[in-house]
Amino acid sequence: MDELGVIQPSTDARAAVALADQFRQALMTSDSGQTATGNGAGRLTVSIGVTWSVPLDDASNLIERARAGLGIAKKEGRNRVVEMNPQGAVYSAVRVA
Repeated sequence: MDELGVIQPSTDARAAVALADQFRQALMTSDSGQTATGNGAGRLTVSIGVTWSVPLDDASNLIERARAGLGIAKKEGRNRVVEMNPQGAVYSAVRVA
């Protein structure tokens, strides 16, 4: 499992979720090339957890919420974006097959 964090200063939650979902869709529709054996690598998908900073947050709070969103995205079937606020999941992007 690989994880990557992205910090987007001055970006509101709606824009961050939209950007994450655009990335998800672009990755899914991109040509993934071939493996070393010459076989097609198949379709690439990504599960994403998105969160934002609230007063008194620190880095560990942000990482914990983003990872919780990632966990929900995986449990809901993968290849989706889940937005997390301090109270829990608030948005789940519709998965495109």
